Amino acid sequence: VKERYARAALSVTAGAKESCCSRAPGAGHCGDPITGNLYEAAQTEHLPDTALLASLGLDGHGESASLAAAASLEEDRSGGRWLEWNGPRLAAHRGAMYKLYVSPDTSCLRDALRAVLDGCPAHGMLACKVGADLHNLLRPDKLVVYFARRADALAAGRQLLRDLRGMSAQGVPFTGELGGRGLVSWGADPPAT
Repeated sequence: VKERYARAALSVTAGAKESCCSRAPGAGHCGDPITGNLYEAAQTEHLPDTALLASLGLDGHGESASLAAAASLEEDRSGGRWLEWNGPRLAAHRGAMYKLYVSPDTSCLRDALRAVLDGCPAHGMLACKVGADLHNLLRPDKLVVYFARRADALAAGRQLLRDLRGMSAQGVPFTGELGGRGLVSWGADPPAT
C-alpha cells in the first residue's frame, strides 16, 4: 500500500497530466479511495501544504501556479482546513447564497476540482472551497461552489455533469440532486441577518 501511494504521489509531483479518473469513454476506475482510518492525525498534521496542492493538481507549474497563488488555506470553527478561492464579488454579496456540491469519489477529486475551476467562473461563481485535511477531504461535501443566483448554480451544475460524465460519485445527502447519480447537487443558504 505504501509503495502504491508513494508512486501516485511521485507521479503528481513529477507533473503527470492524467489521473486514474479519466473521463475518456471506456476508461476504468483506479481503485478504492483513501479511507478515514488509514492515517492518524499525528501522522498527517505536519504534511507540507505543497503536498496538498500537488495532490489536487496545483503543483505550481504552468497554469496551476496562478490557481495555487489565488487560493488561501482557511480553518473552520471545528479546526478543519479548507482551500478557498474567493472571487471579487463575494465581499459585496448580501443575498441568498446558492451552492453546488460536487461529490466525486475521493480518488477523482483532482479532476473534479479542475473542472470546477475551469468551468464555473463563466457561470458567475462567487467562491469555491475544497477540503484541505483528511477529515474535510473525506466528507461528502468536500468540494463546494458558491453562486449569487440559483439559475447560475444550476447552469454550472449541468455543465459539470457533462464535463464529469462517468466519474465515480460519493453523493451529498439532503441536497437537491442533479443528474441522478449523486455527483452534483445543490442547496441554498438564506441571506445573512
